[in-house]
Amino acid sequence: MIMAAGLGTRLQPFTSIEPKPTLPLMGIPMVQYVLDYLTHFGVRDAILNYHHLPDVFLDQMAMMKKQNRIRIHLSDESKLLLGSAGGIANAKPYFKKGPFLLLNADVLQWLNLEKLFDNHQKLKKEKGVLITLAVLSPGKRREKYREIVLNPSQKTVKGLGEHSNYRPYYSGVAVMEEEAIASVRGNQPSEFVPMILEPALRAGKVGYYLEENPIWMDIGSPELWWKAHFDLIKMVEGRKSFPDIWQRRIEKQNYCLQEGLWVDQHIPESWGAHAGSGYLGWAGHSKPSSPGPNCKAELVLYADEKTSRQTEFNCGIGFKDKWVGFSKNP
Repeated sequence: MIMAAGLGTRLQPFTSIEPKPTLPLMGIPMVQYVLDYLTHFGVRDAILNYHHLPDVFLDQMAMMKKQNRIRIHLSDESKLLLGSAGGIANAKPYFKKGPFLLLNADVLQWLNLEKLFDNHQKLKKEKGVLITLAVLSPGKRREKYREIVLNPSQKTVKGLGEHSNYRPYYSGVAVMEEEAIASVRGNQPSEFVPMILEPALRAGKVGYYLEENPIWMDIGSPELWWKAHFDLIKMVEGRKSFPDIWQRRIEKQNYCLQEGLWVDQHIPESWGAHAGSGYLGWAGHSKPSSPGPNCKAELVLYADEKTSRQTEFNCGIGFKDKWVGFSKNP
């Protein structure tokens, strides 16, 4: 179950014209990375819920259904956004017998799903857990996430702490038993923490799987989306410990002009001749005909016919006619 129905409020102004799951990352829709991740670990069916800009989302999904081996099922919330618990319950008709995997569409990650599932099955047998959270080890981060308070001796979760940038935190991936959502109604909005996680915590039914230093990128804000491009470029160029399935997809979609500078395959080489570092993509309907932008700083730009006529850009990220600038390096 891929949670893809949110409004993407933190990613405004870009989500006013494009659903967050289909915003590009190095020219590839964010949710495609999640589908590749699941495909690599042998997942055969993925359910995506949707609400925001449904026509745009459905157009993208029609293409992805043709391009992916994994079977894509769509759970319609276009008339009413059901929240992070109601959305799961609404998708129950698509579930098969047994535990299911829960992920977010706006997080790029590579945790070991086989070990996560094995850990869940062991904890279910030994302690009767209904939910196993994939938790990331504490490490200083600029962004703050809510602490997951662990009981290491029992491999269970004791509770939820305060928001911090140096405590264990939830990765956004979990294995769940259908029993955990038995009391959640699929026809009314409700949220994951109060309706699913907290009742399971009170019953002592939440376990955890801790993984050290996996690939993990939250892409929930313009700055994080911008930064994710530079992080990906470093990993693609370095190749070390980078998933082959992502490497192949990125290299098929793009080419490298110089170290630190990648360009969409639809853009001529002359476009990036004056660029510094970053990524140049194309979000228009026809191939660009005007000269490329003069990029003097770290830039991520998905231009269209209008923005391609501009010649000067500073540090920041742009998508079609929307732009957010920054004054600091990624």
